[in-house]
Order: sequence, then C-alpha cells, then structure tokens
Amino acid sequence: MDLRNVEVIAELANAHGGDRSRAIDMVESISDSADVAKVQVFTASDLAVESHENYDLYQDLSLSASDIEKMVESAHEAGIQLFADILGHEGLERAIGIEIDGFKIHSSDLSNYRLIKKIAEENKPTLISVGGATSLEIKEAVSSFKNVSTADIALVYGFQNYPTKLKKSHLNRLRHLVAQFDDICMVGYASHVEGSMAEAKHLPAWAVAAGADFVEVHTTLDRSAEGPDYYSSLEPDAFEMMSANIEKVREVMGEDAHEMSKGEIEYRHAHKKCAVATRELCVGDTVTKDDVDLKRPVSWDESVVTNIDKIAKKSVTRNVKEDTPVRLSDVQNKVSAVLACRAESTRLYGKPLQLVGKKSILAHQISQLKTVTALDEIVLAISDTPAKQAFVSFAEDYDLKYFVGGKKDVLGRVVKAARQVESEFVVRTTTENPFIYQESVGEQISIAIEKNSDLVVSRKLPLGSFTEVVSVNALQRSHENGEDRHRSELVTSFITEHPESFEIIGVNPPNSLRRPDVRLTVDNPCDLILVRKIWNNLPKKRDKYDLKSIIDVYDKKGLKSINITEPDGNSKSVISTSWHVYGEIDRNMEVFDTAINK
Repeated sequence: MDLRNVEVIAELANAHGGDRSRAIDMVESISDSADVAKVQVFTASDLAVESHENYDLYQDLSLSASDIEKMVESAHEAGIQLFADILGHEGLERAIGIEIDGFKIHSSDLSNYRLIKKIAEENKPTLISVGGATSLEIKEAVSSFKNVSTADIALVYGFQNYPTKLKKSHLNRLRHLVAQFDDICMVGYASHVEGSMAEAKHLPAWAVAAGADFVEVHTTLDRSAEGPDYYSSLEPDAFEMMSANIEKVREVMGEDAHEMSKGEIEYRHAHKKCAVATRELCVGDTVTKDDVDLKRPVSWDESVVTNIDKIAKKSVTRNVKEDTPVRLSDVQNKVSAVLACRAESTRLYGKPLQLVGKKSILAHQISQLKTVTALDEIVLAISDTPAKQAFVSFAEDYDLKYFVGGKKDVLGRVVKAARQVESEFVVRTTTENPFIYQESVGEQISIAIEKNSDLVVSRKLPLGSFTEVVSVNALQRSHENGEDRHRSELVTSFITEHPESFEIIGVNPPNSLRRPDVRLTVDNPCDLILVRKIWNNLPKKRDKYDLKSIIDVYDKKGLKSINITEPDGNSKSVISTSWHVYGEIDRNMEVFDTAINK
C-alpha cells in the first residue's frame, strides 16, 4: 500500500472493549469516511508486569489473532485498510501471518530498536508516533527502520493528555516536523482533543492546512458509554463531518504550491499587461520606449512580451499594427553561443583542449556551431585561472571574442559574455562535448524567439550531445535571485528549479537519436578513449558528420564497455539535476517533437 493515498486514519484503539463484534462494527461505521482503520494489538505482558493494577484490564482489551483476522476481512470488504498499532513483541507475533496492511510504532518504543527491526522486516507501510519524542530519537528510529526496510514510513505527531487541551495541540510543532522531515517521509497529525468539542471536528482540517499529509482521529460507536479511549473519540456522524472538513480544506489549498491554479492562470491572462504598439510599426523601424506601452491585450498568449526592455532599441522585422502586441519575433534578436571554458579538473586536466583526431574538443564544437546559420556569434567565457591564456590564445586563433571572469561564478561569466556582445539569447553546451546535436540548434533558436521562451533544450539525446537556448534575461534573473550553487557549471539550474517562473520548452529529437543510454561527454580518461575511437572509425570526410553517424559507430563497434561504469542519461543522479533533459515529460514544461527529418 502507498501511504500517499492515505488522508484519514480512524483510530479504534481500545474503544471496542475487547469485543470482536464491536470492533468490526466500528470498522464498518467509518468505512466511508476513512482510508485506514487502526487497532492496537498487544498482550497484557507487552504493556505491564503482572502485578500492575491494570494488568487484568489489558487482558480483557487484548484482541486475539483470530479477532484481528476477522477485522482485516471486514475492512477489506468495506474498501479500506487495517493497520496494527504494535505495542510489544508478543503483539507483533500475533499480527504476523495475518494480511495486515501496515503497522504503527508507538512513541514509547522509539528506542526499542529490536522491535523496530522486527516490524521493518515485515516490509509493510509503517507509521511512527513521535509525540513526546526528541528530534534525535526520531532520526535514529527512522534510520533504524530504513536500514532494514524499503517500505513507506510516515511520522505521526500528537499526544494524549486524556484529553489534550485545544491550546496544547501545538500545530507549530507539526510545521517544524514537516520542514525537518518532509524530504525523508510523510508527516501526519493525531488529534487528541475532547471529542465533544465543536473544534474536534475542525482541528484535523487545521492540521492539514498547517502541513499534515494525513490525520489520525479516535472514533467510538457511543461516547455516552464512556468506554476505553472515549476521551478524544468522535462518533461516526461527527467523524464523517470531520472528514468532510478536511476535504474542504484540501480543495481550497489546491494541489501544487509551485503552480498557479487554472483559475489563477485565467485571471493572469485576463489582467496581465504586455507590450503593445502605440503606433503602427513598420519593418526597419527602431523601437523606442514611446513606441510601446504596457496594456491588456485583446487576447493573451505566452509569446507576448511583458518587459519592454526586451524589445526597446531593436529593429522591427515584421509590421505591427497599433494597439496589438509586439512580440520578440517581430524584432531583430541577436543570438550568440557562449561557451564556458576552464582547464582545471581533477579527473582530466584541460578537457576542452584534449585532442580528438587533429582537433581539440573545443575546436570540434566551434566547427559544428558555425554550421548554424541562425547563430550570430560565438564567444568564450573563460575562467580566470593560471590556464586562462591557453583559451585566450585559442580565441585569438579562431577570431572569437572572449570574456575572462571569476572561476567559481560560471553563470556570471556567461551573462557578462552575452551582455558584452549584446545578445538576447545564448546557445549553451558544456565544452567537454565533442559531438553535439548541432542539427537542432537552429530549430531551438526559432522556437525560443517565436514562443518568447526562457529555456529551450534538446531532450533524450546521448549524454553530452545536448544544447540549450537560453534567454539572457532569464540568466540575469537567475544570477540575481539564485544562490552560489546556481552559479556553478549547471548554469540553468535556477531556471529548472523554478519552472513556475520560467517558460521551459523541450524538443524531442527523431526516435533514432533518443539514446540517453549513450555517454559521449568527456569527463575522464575512459570517456576520452571512447570519443577518439568513435572519431577514428567515422567515414573519411569527417568534417561533415551528424549525430546519427556517431551513434552508428558507437553501436556497430560495441564501444559501450569503455565507459560503462560512468553515469549516462538514464542514471538517477543525472535525471535529478537535469529533469528537463532526461526526466519524464510533466506539466512543468511544454515539449515538441522535432520537425527535422520529417
């Protein structure tokens, strides 16, 4: 069972009084309001010594293995799951062998690592109660479980003061736990306030609003009977109202905090202003700030420009009528390839200048990029290190412009190099890639301009063949708003981490080139050996090759084993940092199939 499907847990605890029939009636009474029913499973000796004043009561409340099995059957027939709250080793043995759907570890057992290990070995979804537990105890219990099991786990915050006063519910503690453990597991809330209070039907919903992934609430058939655990229990009708309140809260919260709702997008399109012409603009005109103003257009699409600076001082390439939007595609846009260069690497020194055949990797890239007619210029963004002169000399030999900047701030170097040559868009790849898919660069540039996109990337190619077309404005915003980690060689990482704020488009290549299993980047000696072997096996006229030819040589010569131990585009580490290139298509980006070779 996937805990992500759980929203409401009905805590039966011991309200059944040890009566199997009553326990089954309780399960059936909340089957329309809960996803899971949970019952405590124990023996008297799990809880106390024989001389304890409540030992006989614990024996009376204890459910047998047969009782629990019948409850599981009843729960499944009603369409819900049954979890067992394990309070000791004997109770666990009683539950093992029964088709129980999941477990819960009581907070009093967070240091009972033997019990945690045994529960984990069952490899079933498990709740861990953390009321009254320290952060370190929680971390150690979670670690102890995860060392043994791959099953889902979730923390449950809440505590019972028979009952807990409303003002002691401490939802801020819940928020803290969510912030601390959200990357590790789900976090839920267990309500223990007086069940007769009106607030008892609302507190679980408030907990969801505070960040709880699910709630756990006590239930009983009849509060007036004042049986075991009645203090915080809701009768079936009240339980149903509580569950409905949670649904209302989830509705108003929306699904994804990072994305605008459909209604909010409609509001944006109806009210957002864009650049419109204040007069008719003709081909050859230079756009002045008086020629455009920000107003609401008759209709909205994502290609409109919301920042006048993007089109000001540019030459008009298509006539634009008065009071209609001025798009990027209506004006001249300069596009430059900006290649970040550095020699320092502990794995392979001077990667961009390593030879493949008679030319360096960087020279191969330059040759390929020069075939792209939509590209206006190629610029080197050189790291200010002792080896910089090698790249300066390269730029001078190839008659390229260059910019020298800080060695750690790669993003800053790229932005300044682009600004130096007054580019609006940058074509980017990494300079240790000798075999890029240059055939798609022109198409990517066209899409970026027509769609007014922030980032257009070629997808699912061999690792090391990708190219990106990025708006310089988007890179500038990334540099201004990002952290130091966003300024590394992963230049577009801030953009891809904030897809709600940037327009990201992917371009799928022809099926024959969708080969993320192929690694063509050069990061170590094995990679260099591989690309040299590919080059040496290409047809003689190597100045005119395409990516399909590269892949054909790779396959026919069986070269995969040369760098098979290194990550490729199917590796989790690569997908996590480059989801927009190698991850599955999702709503965070628009994706087109290439028009090339169709």
